[in-house]
Amino acid sequence: MFKLMQNMFESAYTVQCYPGDDGIDIYVREKEKTIVYQCKYFVDSKKAISSCLLAPRRN
Repeated sequence: MFKLMQNMFESAYTVQCYPGDDGIDIYVREKEKTIVYQCKYFVDSKKAISSCLLAPRRN
C-alpha cells in the first residue's frame, strides 16, 4: 500500500503502527499541509486481506 501511495504522492511517508490500530497511517505532505490517510484492512475468515479502505483521516 505504501508503494501505491508513493506513486500517487512523491512526498508520502509512513509512521509507526501500534497494536490494535487496525491499519496503517500514511502521511502525505502537500505544499503547506499534511494529510493523513488511514488504510484499514479487512480480514476474511481465511485470514487473508480481502480489501483495503483508504480515506483521509478527519480530526
